[in-house]
Amino acid sequence: MPQYFASVGSGRFQLVESLMQKRNLAVGVSLIVLVLFLFALLSHHGSTSSTESARRAQRPPSFTTPAFGHSNGIQKVLLNSEVVYHIPAVGQARAVLFIAHGCSHSAADFGRVSKSCPTCNGLPEELKMVQYALENNYAVIAMDSSDRSSKCWNLADVPEVVKVLDFFMTQEQPSLKDKKVVAIGISSGGSLLSHLVEALPLAAISVQVAHLSSHAISNLNSGSREWKHPPSLLIYMQSPAAKTTEIETLRQNGIQAEMIQAQKLPITALYFTRRISGFPPRLSRSIYTALKENAFIDEQGYLVSDPRRSDWRKIVKGALEGVDHTDTLRPDQSAISEVLNVAYCYHEITAEHMTETFEFFNRYT
Repeated sequence: MPQYFASVGSGRFQLVESLMQKRNLAVGVSLIVLVLFLFALLSHHGSTSSTESARRAQRPPSFTTPAFGHSNGIQKVLLNSEVVYHIPAVGQARAVLFIAHGCSHSAADFGRVSKSCPTCNGLPEELKMVQYALENNYAVIAMDSSDRSSKCWNLADVPEVVKVLDFFMTQEQPSLKDKKVVAIGISSGGSLLSHLVEALPLAAISVQVAHLSSHAISNLNSGSREWKHPPSLLIYMQSPAAKTTEIETLRQNGIQAEMIQAQKLPITALYFTRRISGFPPRLSRSIYTALKENAFIDEQGYLVSDPRRSDWRKIVKGALEGVDHTDTLRPDQSAISEVLNVAYCYHEITAEHMTETFEFFNRYT
């Protein structure tokens, strides 16, 4: 006890001691309240951090634009052809984007499985393509080719595409009646566009991993065509190899034309998380490690051989063992398979150049 209290009278000492006890009690209570408050604050912060972490885990790949939340897609049969379409959530659509898939694919790849799209497959590059379109305020329609065996397109599909697009824009979604139409064609779908441009006044097209048909080039060079070829953006991978003569032919005929040569992408620890929406980072690291340890990627992270031909599935199955997932790893059906093909950059759909694609489209819509 401090010396001050020993020198005072006993009555005053008792009073002071009583006051001191009350003060000590008040201080003790205050400290308890403060500790409880800090504990509650830290608990709330931890909960908020956990919630935020969960939200971050659900965010789309970081290589893309913001969340794909506008539409899961509407799957319907229009005039005997299966389609999947999306309508922008806000305001009037700027234009309509028609997408022609590649061989072994379908319209269902361009929607997320849901009540409105019950058999959709939702592959990552296709969904990202749709996301960019919606964020640029384009209505989107993907359509099945008539050949459901090879799933490739043929010349007989051209009039059917014209009929379906007309029905879609006048009957199914009449608000789109007077909108311009642009198109993206992948591989076989790109070849389709070379013929579709003669039957439909497209505002602009983008052809991925395909050459313009010899028929289209011949018509351009003859100068006798009665139709106007639309502005064209050609995106090449390794196969087929880029042809500068295609661009030159288009430009010589007064057609706006641009070319992009896609490049290989390195596989990193978070490549699959960044490329596939909702893909767990831990699982991405596990697959990356398995590929690296088994020499499927080099020191810089690039795939050493074509994943369409290498035996990577055996390695990835081991990395996925015990993990609850729905990826079949089957060619043209698997998200993991698709993004590996994109990384190798031999012949695959890609959303890697969608910023440039929609900057190009926006000039003409």
